Amino acid sequence: MPDPDLRQAYLDRMGEALGLPDAERLAAIEEIDSHVQLAADEMVDRGTPRDAAVRQVLERLGAPDRLARDITAAHRGPLDLLTAAGVAVRVTAATGFKAFVLAWTAIVLLAIAFGLAVAGLRRLLGSEFLQNDWSPVLDGLLPAVVGGLVAYAVGRSLVTPIAIAAHRSRSVVRWPVLAVGVAVAAIIGLTGVEAQWSAPTALAMASLPIWFALGVLRPAALPSIEVPARGIAALVIGILVVVPLALIGVGGQVSSFSSEGEPFDPNVAYAAVGRFVDLENPPLEIVESSASAGPSDGPGPILIERSGTFVGGTAGGWTDLRLEVWRGPADELNGDALDPTATEPLVTAPMIVSGSRVHGSVELLPEPRRSFYYLAVTGVEADGERVQLAWPGVEWWQWRGTALQFFEALAR
Repeated sequence: MPDPDLRQAYLDRMGEALGLPDAERLAAIEEIDSHVQLAADEMVDRGTPRDAAVRQVLERLGAPDRLARDITAAHRGPLDLLTAAGVAVRVTAATGFKAFVLAWTAIVLLAIAFGLAVAGLRRLLGSEFLQNDWSPVLDGLLPAVVGGLVAYAVGRSLVTPIAIAAHRSRSVVRWPVLAVGVAVAAIIGLTGVEAQWSAPTALAMASLPIWFALGVLRPAALPSIEVPARGIAALVIGILVVVPLALIGVGGQVSSFSSEGEPFDPNVAYAAVGRFVDLENPPLEIVESSASAGPSDGPGPILIERSGTFVGGTAGGWTDLRLEVWRGPADELNGDALDPTATEPLVTAPMIVSGSRVHGSVELLPEPRRSFYYLAVTGVEADGERVQLAWPGVEWWQWRGTALQFFEALAR
């Protein structure tokens, strides 16, 4: 290799390994380059060919990576690690915010384009085209996609500035950054975001450590997008102001709920729970407690209470009164309020009888992707048959929690 190529290749490799700010890095490269040329000139004056002289000088300097580590170490100060920690926090916050804004901007633009396309196709194909509620899917999918992109962007942005601030090589810094970042990403992915998860979207959210590791180890795997600060500010304004107005213009959400249903025999539809003693004039009048679950959401547990009064004044011949909670339909209420596959209640609790009044409460751990629960008050007749003594009831509760809570719920 000719002299200039050999010398330049050595300097380039050393420069890449230097953990120094740009000004200090360029000064170190210039100093080494000057030393190499002066030493080579002296050897040339003594009769050594220039290519051989340069090669000998570089061999005496040693491997460029090792020389870079020595030069970097000479610049270290007692507060370098503290400075590096501050740089890590600053870079993470700045990069994470930019990636968050860019990811949500792309998603919102795609959503608007999809909404406009669907609206146009409905005019051509009819109002029944794609009349689905996509919120259970999108509620978990969107934060998972955004979280993955943010984790990748942060991962690939950290190594170089931390190495420079700590005056250490990138190879030395990379593994501690990877270990700490993967742990933080795992905590955020499992416990940092609440949504209506499905198994695929919860797994996608839990994969944040993989995306962070990919950013650290393969920073060129995805293209980099550079947007100036003014551009980020404009995108934020667009997301907060312009986009909601556009969505209002496109139209509201379409629900798949239908109030129409086929006629059915309640004693057949709810046979798994027990026949109704008298559906039109039930012997027990139930009043929902203000402490019952009501329309709300969360991972639970939830408390459901019911109180009532016997119309005849006494419990009559019924015994073993209890409050039962059964699975409701997996989708929206449309006909039966009971899951047709249910064969036994999720939970039960005894109804306490005091004269003509009864009261019962039960604690329930709600199931993911299940919003409705059928409530029944049952008792055992003299012949041993369990029957329903009151009007049927329904509780609505939307499961919502972190990915970790979702996995725990699936394991129950």
